[in-house]
Amino acid sequence: IFYWVIAATFILFLFLGGMTGRGCQAPGTRELEAGVIGMVDGVEITAQYYDYTVRQQTAMIGQQSGHAELALARERAWDSLVRTAIAEKAIQDRGITATDQEVLDMFQNDPPAEILQGYRDANGQVDIQRYFADLQNPDNDWSAAEQYVRETVIPQRKLVEEVTAAAVVPDDEAREEYTRQSGRAVAASGGPAGEERP
Repeated sequence: IFYWVIAATFILFLFLGGMTGRGCQAPGTRELEAGVIGMVDGVEITAQYYDYTVRQQTAMIGQQSGHAELALARERAWDSLVRTAIAEKAIQDRGITATDQEVLDMFQNDPPAEILQGYRDANGQVDIQRYFADLQNPDNDWSAAEQYVRETVIPQRKLVEEVTAAAVVPDDEAREEYTRQSGRAVAASGGPAGEERP
């Protein structure tokens, strides 16, 4: 009887697992693809991208990282990826992309600070010679860094440029804000309330 109970329980577990797709996955939730650990507004966050971001955050915190520092790096990495996913949604909506030449120019002439963090010495100075040596070494795998630059850094910079260029304040609003700020300055300095200003 004992063995039959075990067998029946095992069969029931397999049946319920098949019904829900992943056993522990809540009904009605969307099943994530392999290698995807999260999704923000339709933008997928991959395990490879998360691990890469954690390594970058760990390098920024310091080489001598304990459990607390590692937990902080993971939290910062996840927060960064969520913000990035929100920005990526706006980038997708606007159709912003990066060309191969733009990616190459950034690696050669303007490498992101996140990448250079791994090349800081004990004094906090960037060893740029070591960076370029690694960049030219064909045995190094730069695929994750290239993906980061192509899909995040360059499009985000373009997004900021587009938003900044579109943020034009009308003359009336600018004049009204200037008058309001000037009034605060006079009130703070104790000037006469009725004093006329040009």
